[in-house]
Amino acid sequence: MEMAGCAAIIGQRWSENYARQPATRSTTPAVIDGDLTTDAPLMLNIHPEKTYTNPSAETEITLPKPKVIRRIVVHSNELKDFQLWAYDAETNQWQFIRQVKGGGKSKIEVPVNVQTQRIKLKVNTIAILGGRNVLEQAFKGNSKIAEGTTLLERFRSVVQKAKLLGELNQIEAKLPRVREIELFGYE
Repeated sequence: MEMAGCAAIIGQRWSENYARQPATRSTTPAVIDGDLTTDAPLMLNIHPEKTYTNPSAETEITLPKPKVIRRIVVHSNELKDFQLWAYDAETNQWQFIRQVKGGGKSKIEVPVNVQTQRIKLKVNTIAILGGRNVLEQAFKGNSKIAEGTTLLERFRSVVQKAKLLGELNQIEAKLPRVREIELFGYE
């Protein structure tokens, strides 16, 4: 009985890339343009209410209608550790799919089995150029350059002072760049 099930799966062919369907959208459009020569940085996602964590970088892909996704292919030389999430419309919540570690390859293939209309790729480890320690101290409330009691107040204080000093580039996040994200199911 198991052999028949395996044969059915082996006999399946991959679908077209769902991310290239008309009306598919992404918060980072370059990752679904079908061109492996273009890339774009993932967007920094800052949650002012979460003072205990560093911000993540992420992108979201929204399909025109829900699909059963069996494989996600990520093209990037910069991703070593990331998470994949699927949106569950019934619960109105993001559901964790998989943690991918030890990547760093230019093409990362991730087997999944999820039915959804929205996929999110999230990178939690972001390098800060020139000022990581300053920012970490500012976000935790241990810095004299960041005034305020909430994360948002301290963040605004650091950015305002950096603008005044012309040193914004010293606290710029090194956001990971992605060339393409492909989503596949079975035909």
